[in-house]
Order: sequence, then structure tokens, then C-alpha cells
Amino acid sequence: MNKKITLMLITAVVLSLVFPVCASAALLRPCAPGDPACKPAASTCKPGDPSCKPAASACQPGDPACKSPAANSCRPGSRYGCTLLRPSGGSQYPNQSQPSASEAQMLSWVNRERAQEGLPAYVQSPSLTYWARAKSQDMVDKRYFAHQSPTYGSSREMLSNGGLTFAACSENIARYGSLEKAHVGLMASPGHAANILSRGMRNIGIGVVRDSSGNVYVTQLFTR
Repeated sequence: MNKKITLMLITAVVLSLVFPVCASAALLRPCAPGDPACKPAASTCKPGDPSCKPAASACQPGDPACKSPAANSCRPGSRYGCTLLRPSGGSQYPNQSQPSASEAQMLSWVNRERAQEGLPAYVQSPSLTYWARAKSQDMVDKRYFAHQSPTYGSSREMLSNGGLTFAACSENIARYGSLEKAHVGLMASPGHAANILSRGMRNIGIGVVRDSSGNVYVTQLFTR
């Protein structure tokens, strides 16, 4: 009897450690239609307020990384506000979604590394490209270099507030004097190389922005 009670207590402790993590991750995904346990919060914009316009979804039709965007992608109560869909200095989303020459070059290097390991090529996602570029631009504008953005929060917060749904996401950032050095540096770092050579991730977005001194800021976003 004592053994059964002890086993039940151990099980309860384990569950209490595991399930809060799963629950917090689930909160980042939009509610599924018809789910009685999941009620989407109403927009924070008040009717008639001319200064508050719910942002349109950043998802593009056919984007494999962007499945079920909310009508208003900004999450009510977000401490990062409701300006997430317009990166500083950027134009409308569709015009920013295609990779630049530098971003396309880095994508080719990434997929070459994967091919050498017998892995399938990453699928370039317009929405991930948009947000990767937004993060790189934010680092240049606010003069920081970190995974946690003062504007967008973590990469998970940024993508979720942008209306993307995903089972997992990861982020690489680099700051070097040239694009090639950035790629070599990422591949030389075990943690960053693991993201590039991940067997679980499927989609990628790469954002490359140069500062006034010519330094290259790179953000790579991965999801599945």
C-alpha cells in the first residue's frame, strides 16, 4: 500500500513539472474553430478609436509556415504592444517577403550544408523571411545583439504574435564583417550548426541587414 501511495506522489510531481510547460506552449497557438475550451480574446482596439486599427495578418496564401492566422494577429495584453506587423523602416509585408540577394545566397549555403549531410533542403517561408529581416533590422536600429528583442520579445513571441502557428521554432543570429564569415561562424558553433542541420525543422526564413559600418546582422528562423 505504501509503495502505491509513493508511486502516486511521484507521478503527481512529474506531471506537475511537465504539463505547465505544455500548457504555456499551447497558449501561443490560435484557437481552433469550434474548440469549446479555447475562446480567442477580443481585439484590444475600442470601437470608434481612429488611432487603433487591428493589423492584418502577415500570413501569405500558400506559405507552409503560416497555417491559421488570427484575424487580428496582435495578442491582447502583449507587453510588446500592437505594432508587431510593421517592422521599423519596412514597407508592406508582401513586398518584404521575398529574399534579397544576400538572403538567397545564405539560403543556398545552408541547403548545401544540409545536402552534404543527406538532409532535405529547407523550404523558404515568406513570413519567416519577413520576421527574420524585422529582427535583424531591430538589432541594427536599437544597437543590440541578443535573442531577446526589446521590440518583439523572444522569437517564439514574435512569430506567435505575428499570426504563425508551429510545433517548434528556433533562431540563429550572427554579426560579422561579411556574409560568408557569418555563415562560417554559424557552422563553427555546435548549437547554431545543429539548427541549420536539424532533422526536425522544415521551414526557414533568413534576414540580412547591414549597419552603417558595413557589419552584417543575420537572423535565421526555423519552424516545423
